[in-house]
Amino acid sequence: MPKISLRKQATKDLRLMCLITCIEVNGINIAEKIYGQENWDSDELLQAHNSSQLYMLALHLTMHSQYLSRPLKIISNKAYNIEVLFRMQDDDFKQAMRASNHGFIYVYSKIKDHSSFQNHSTCKKLPISNQLALTLEKLGSNGNAGSVSKFAQKFHFGRGTVVLITRQVIQVINSYKED
Repeated sequence: MPKISLRKQATKDLRLMCLITCIEVNGINIAEKIYGQENWDSDELLQAHNSSQLYMLALHLTMHSQYLSRPLKIISNKAYNIEVLFRMQDDDFKQAMRASNHGFIYVYSKIKDHSSFQNHSTCKKLPISNQLALTLEKLGSNGNAGSVSKFAQKFHFGRGTVVLITRQVIQVINSYKED
């Protein structure tokens, strides 16, 4: 037997309460309001003085809102941990970072002192090694696996943060292209 959603059950209950309490309030036919008309005049309903009008208001709000309560935000319980990558075997590290251990350390040592990574604000910045790891993995991915949304979900960052980090690291690496 299919489960009825909480919102659908609330809507059914409120419709029934409206019909039970009265058929007509202040010249407004409740049944017509509930079943016939899509757009309700909210100002008219906000002037509710008795229980039947409050039921109508509750029904109106229930029928015209997507959720009965705000959806829960997904909270990350662990951030991206770069140390785990360095405990991997070489082949696994290459698969994850699209670079060897030594190559990653070489690039990191070249870019770590660049002025773009200096933090002159009170906000904590993501470590440079994590920014480099994210960028290398993103550059090594293609198709849907390389989408900004996939990386935002995987690393628990906002999509804009993924774009900014990737852009910044690429610009810093390009500034050393003569080396």
